[in-house]
Amino acid sequence: MKKNHYDTLGVRRDDSQETIKATFRKLSMELHPDVGGVTACPERFKEISVAANILTNEKRRRVYDYHLRESGAMGRGLHKSGPYYNHPKGTGFRPGPAGVATTPLQIFVSNIMRPRTFVYGWCAAVVTAYTLSYLSGDPVIKRQDTTLGGPDLVKAWKNPETGFYEQPAPWDPAYRSLNPQLQDVPREWVVKRRR
Repeated sequence: MKKNHYDTLGVRRDDSQETIKATFRKLSMELHPDVGGVTACPERFKEISVAANILTNEKRRRVYDYHLRESGAMGRGLHKSGPYYNHPKGTGFRPGPAGVATTPLQIFVSNIMRPRTFVYGWCAAVVTAYTLSYLSGDPVIKRQDTTLGGPDLVKAWKNPETGFYEQPAPWDPAYRSLNPQLQDVPREWVVKRRR
């Protein structure tokens, strides 16, 4: 059976962080090249340093335990091929426990589906759509065409005495006598009448 980080330090999987730290301190005093003297072993000291670096960090330990369980279930060793083997500071690999993204495609999809990235992506898509539609001459938000009876046009009649367009006024004798044809004209052209 291949050694894992727990075997390297000589601790059990259910030992606490404090126990692991104490065991590492004891072993490092024996194996450190500057402190250990005759019993010093630099290669073994590197192994216990890597193991302690992973097992004393709660998040890294959870990930390591997950991969240890998975590799044990599949019958392959983890120590020489795991995510934290011989890597500075035990970083550089993104898996996490339960529902882990391990392949590059899974990591890419999980990065895209983060809420922050998702919101930024939608904002960028909307801005891009509006920009492209504006540049192509077919805007997404179309302005009302005021020449074809849009909301800026009102019904009015042209008073022959003043030459201005006025609102329909059934109470006005001049309006009643002329019985004018109403036209659609821009609101700005119409003079408001008062009683």
